[in-house]
Amino acid sequence: MADPTLAVLDNVTAFLGGCIMAMNVSLVLYGVSTTQAYVYALNSKNDSFALKALVSAIWILETIHTACIFHEIYFYTIKGFGDYENINRISWTAGTFLAAETAVVALVQG
Repeated sequence: MADPTLAVLDNVTAFLGGCIMAMNVSLVLYGVSTTQAYVYALNSKNDSFALKALVSAIWILETIHTACIFHEIYFYTIKGFGDYENINRISWTAGTFLAAETAVVALVQG
């Protein structure tokens, strides 16, 4: 008979592996958006205040999104280390993460 702890450990490993890979992709994309925001700030002298504020708001929301991803990884890997039931809990940053991304989508897609 298979040990049920191994099945739980496989699920945790798969879940955390996916989270860490998503964090890596998110960091690359955050770097791209930060570079774009910086280049825009250097070259936006003739743009309206509303457009500059929109770009700034999107960058700030993406920064919040990235910080939430880091907290989620911390919550599951450091704070919940060894607690296999921790994978079933949702941290407070999950709501913040979703709100930030929903706001970005609303701002970008209008």
